[in-house]
Amino acid sequence: MNGTSNLNGHQHRDQASSTSQLFEALKVAHDPRSTQSSRQEAFQFLEHVKHQDDAPANGFTLASEKSNSVEIRHFGLSLLETAIRLRWQNYQLAETSAVREWVLQLAQRIDERDAVFIRNKIAQLWVEIAKRSWALDWMNMDEMLVELWSGSAVQKVLILEVLETLSENSFGKEDTITALRGQDLSKACVEIFTPEETLVKHFPGRDTTLNVRHGNEGWLTRISEFLNWCNQQDPNNRDIQLCTEKALETLKSVVPWAILAGIAGVNVVQNICQSLLSSNAPVQLAAVETLYALYSRPHYTTEDIKVLVGPLYMSDTIDVLRRLYEWSVVTTNDIDDQKYLLCKKLSELMHSVGNYMVVRSESLPDEVDIPNFLNLLLQIVTNDSLHVSIPILHLWSQLLRLTSIKGSDPTASMLEPLLNLCIERLIKYEILPEDADIPALIFLREDLDTIPERHAFLGNYARFCKTIVENIVFKLPKDALQHVLSRTDQAIQEARSAQAHFDMEHYKKSSHYAIRLDAQVTVIEAALLGYTAWRADRYKRMNTVTYVPEQHAINGILEKYCRGLFDLRFEEPNIQQRIVVMVSDFTLDPLKRTVPLVLSTFQYLLDVKAALLENRKTSSNSQYNEDTKELQRLTSHQIQRLSLKFSDDLIDSFSEIESKISRVCQMSQIDEEDRDRCIAALLIIVQRTTKLSRDVQSQRLESYISQTMSKWTNPQFHEQMQSFDGFCRLLHIDGIEEYFSDRQAGKVEDWSTILLDDKGRAMKAQIDASQHEIPLRITSSFCSVSLDKVEPGTPAYELAVALWSKFVPEILELLLQFISLAHMYSSPSTWNHSSPNVKTIQARILRDRFWQVGISSGSRDDFYQRVEQSKSSLEGLASAVRGSLRLVRDKSYRLLATIALLGDALYRIEGLPPVLARSVFEHASSLTTHQTGMIIEMMRPIIEQCPADARSTFLTPVLIAMFDTLDHKVTSEWATIERTKAAASEDDDLQEEMKNESILRNLTYNCVTLVVRLLDPNDLAPGPDQPLIRDFILSTPNVFKSLILFCTHALQMHDNRCCSTITKVLRSIISSFTLPTSSLHEEVREFVSTEVLKAAILSLHDPYFVDTQADLAQLIASIIKRYSPLTNTPRQVLLHLPEIEQAHVDDAINRICKDNSSRIQRAVVLKLLENLRGVTVSEQGRITKVVPNGNIGPRKPVRSALAEKYASIDAAKENGSAVGGSSVTAFQKGHSPDLAGVADMFA
Repeated sequence: MNGTSNLNGHQHRDQASSTSQLFEALKVAHDPRSTQSSRQEAFQFLEHVKHQDDAPANGFTLASEKSNSVEIRHFGLSLLETAIRLRWQNYQLAETSAVREWVLQLAQRIDERDAVFIRNKIAQLWVEIAKRSWALDWMNMDEMLVELWSGSAVQKVLILEVLETLSENSFGKEDTITALRGQDLSKACVEIFTPEETLVKHFPGRDTTLNVRHGNEGWLTRISEFLNWCNQQDPNNRDIQLCTEKALETLKSVVPWAILAGIAGVNVVQNICQSLLSSNAPVQLAAVETLYALYSRPHYTTEDIKVLVGPLYMSDTIDVLRRLYEWSVVTTNDIDDQKYLLCKKLSELMHSVGNYMVVRSESLPDEVDIPNFLNLLLQIVTNDSLHVSIPILHLWSQLLRLTSIKGSDPTASMLEPLLNLCIERLIKYEILPEDADIPALIFLREDLDTIPERHAFLGNYARFCKTIVENIVFKLPKDALQHVLSRTDQAIQEARSAQAHFDMEHYKKSSHYAIRLDAQVTVIEAALLGYTAWRADRYKRMNTVTYVPEQHAINGILEKYCRGLFDLRFEEPNIQQRIVVMVSDFTLDPLKRTVPLVLSTFQYLLDVKAALLENRKTSSNSQYNEDTKELQRLTSHQIQRLSLKFSDDLIDSFSEIESKISRVCQMSQIDEEDRDRCIAALLIIVQRTTKLSRDVQSQRLESYISQTMSKWTNPQFHEQMQSFDGFCRLLHIDGIEEYFSDRQAGKVEDWSTILLDDKGRAMKAQIDASQHEIPLRITSSFCSVSLDKVEPGTPAYELAVALWSKFVPEILELLLQFISLAHMYSSPSTWNHSSPNVKTIQARILRDRFWQVGISSGSRDDFYQRVEQSKSSLEGLASAVRGSLRLVRDKSYRLLATIALLGDALYRIEGLPPVLARSVFEHASSLTTHQTGMIIEMMRPIIEQCPADARSTFLTPVLIAMFDTLDHKVTSEWATIERTKAAASEDDDLQEEMKNESILRNLTYNCVTLVVRLLDPNDLAPGPDQPLIRDFILSTPNVFKSLILFCTHALQMHDNRCCSTITKVLRSIISSFTLPTSSLHEEVREFVSTEVLKAAILSLHDPYFVDTQADLAQLIASIIKRYSPLTNTPRQVLLHLPEIEQAHVDDAINRICKDNSSRIQRAVVLKLLENLRGVTVSEQGRITKVVPNGNIGPRKPVRSALAEKYASIDAAKENGSAVGGSSVTAFQKGHSPDLAGVADMFA
């Protein structure tokens, strides 16, 4: 033996592998009383032993001696494993044969006395050898498996473990060794599993030279017969239970890829269904999961559906499934984990099987019992657990789109209970108290740990409910609408009864009757969508005989109901909000052609607004005050919606409308922002109508904005905006630092505890008032409504362009100053000459307070309460400063983005691009991560709207500045996060760290999304004959340099979603730079082959990116494949890596360049860099999960892919097909769930 190792102070050279010393090392390593140094020394010794030349032989000796302890035997197996995994390719044929023979002997000698993990380890070694040599130089493996199959039950279980693992590695997992074998292993698996009769019948021309199978039965037959035998035995026998479970688990791994005719020919489905009758929950669960794996696979022929799917629709099987479901139902008082998991899995199975009714009902056998099956679906969907319910709810949302199932519609009798279920469950569970004793909520807390996941799940559940309501109304419009209106009346009556005891000081937004009424409003919205779809469908069919009378009757019902709502007045603002929304919904869509109702609704909204202003009450209850303001905003918003949709109807009564709006605007209680919204409604009506001449429209529109525009040309205003000090005086935020400093604010930990004096209150009032003195908000509002939902080329668009273009130069001059100066306020360089105390105070003034879903402590309402209570304190004054600056930034961003819609008015201004780039980005790095995200939102339309012929002059300086700034900002913020984590201690504010990291993830994702959009080859083309913006970026060196530098750094930012996305972006770029004679292409190739390749390898080495290794490997492979023929740089980079041999590098490059299979390319990369990877993909399942308290878990069951989709926001994408349609869109493979963003509630 070569090498040395020191154990307990002794030198071990040639004798290091002696059994006594090995035993001693293992004892030290596993003894909890061992010191850390001695344990570490023991592990080093054991690791050294693994790499000895005689390690496999020693391993066999240790593992085969059954008198040894399990620790010693397991270590012996690990010696064999190391040899197989790391040294197999270097062994000669005699050596591989010897290792294989040792593993076979170990398999032959196992019995029930061997520990389960020892048996499993032996099976794993068998598979590792099979992956490397089966169907190459080991041709009789199947014969050996069959011989062992005739042995004991323990040996059968071992064979099943081998077959299961081999199947998973060949068809399912991203396994490096398997991928390198290409299709050899998968072909061999098909050969040995499929019955000979099936292969001969269905594939008579197949290659028969493989010669790897033994016997005619095939393993599908053997396993199915074994399962049938197990089903006939004593169900209480533990060994029988384990054998049954193992047989089912093996079938679960096989049925997703096995030939369906082979599955059908050996009674696999019947035997699995027989296992459902077992009294053992694990067996039942295994049977359900196996059936789910079978029915989730695609590409069933008509015959396959009849033979394999049909049995699940037969009465006898449905009764079995019903009994199993009823047995598995649990209550919140006694949640049996096994039964509850079984219940959820059974629901997913029923969703999968039921989907065949949606997509292939005509292929089902004639004798299927559809009504019985649907009744079982109805029973499951009403389960108290929303997780059990949602797969079937999803299925119902699809089934109800069908006009018939096998020639009839058996759903008619089920529409009412389904409608009632959806009405009951459209409440907003997320706003209920956390400790509410509601079964659905209790189960939800059991199923989902994080609030963002709960919100995503509930959003998907609500979407499915709304789709069902839509489809039921589509099927039975009159009856369903009357039922919905009746239930709404009940909710309104409950709310009216509560008004007698209303007290604004004790007002709560989430009262039970408010939650119920809010749900009814959601139901109304969905029902009206269904009715609109029904009308469109009948109009398309032009069945006027029945359509017109029925539509008139329904319209009459809806209009009568809508007018009845006019008389309802509630003191509770959130209740009145719901009434306003319902009135608007009725008017805007189903009754949009009823002009008198439109006018009445417009009048109603103005009356509600006027009444609110006349009877305005101020309460000490901040929630009441905020909801009252929200009601004001809501009425203004609905007035604008009516103005947009009915401008031609409203223009006929314009004088009266203008007069009423003027009276409302003159009320002293109305705030400036609400007044602007009302005036904007007049602007919308005049601009959008087709009944006025262009001259009259222009004259009236200018009259509305002339007073605002005059502010932009005010000399005094211009003078103030020429300096930073003038800007601060304009906002009345000059002298703030001195005020805080004079009151020793730097020494006060909590500013909310220090009340403002008279001077402080006066300063705060001035800051609040200054927001109305600058023209940003009103200009942004007017310009925005002028261009909202206006198509270029239409008269309304041309009118808007003519109206605003002449003001753009004057606006832009000050607008860019606003942005620059607002950013400058946040820049540390602005305060360089201030004292350290003032700098500290300034930093705290600019520190946003915010509430974030799923991270912040307390509820959103609690946050509002704290903000309200601190308004008269130092914190309130600081909040006023932040609010003033935020208003300047946000309104400036919005106005600049809106001006971009005017086209040439922005993009043809000479000398503007560098000024814009400097104003926006010079100090942008000093903004917070959230504020930086707002800049991205502003820049997106500016970039997208730029005409193709203006890109080189306008976008070049803007994009360079933008990506340089974003790269610096995001990279530095991630560095800060990593430093914080590295220096973390128990006393740190983890909640603050989590909020910061979550916001940074959102910013990173927004940046990455922008990059994707800019480089999308199918997007952002201004016209069919216009060049893509992608082409402009890739052909403009300075722009591309800034972009690819950001992409390179993004590869190493600790966000799997962003890293994965960037790998795909870079792969799409690589193929665009392959011209050997282009200097630009050569420069890009060298950068990608060095910096990008290094970054990808570093991330592959980072354990954080274990879930992204496949994407990173594919990127590395793409670089090698595309660029290795053109440059030697990728090879040189790889050769400089530690522990990488030249021969291996050259072999890998050669194979990648020759093979077009992405899977093989990834496998070659992962194999080459195996020693550099942080954690291998195959090791992921071995990592112990640490629960939040720091202890080793028990872990909750891993959620299925379907359950993961329901807990992510992408699940809703599936549900997008139109009401009344019969098509079904399959689930799109979703990304990781979006991290919760920051609500727009900064203070």
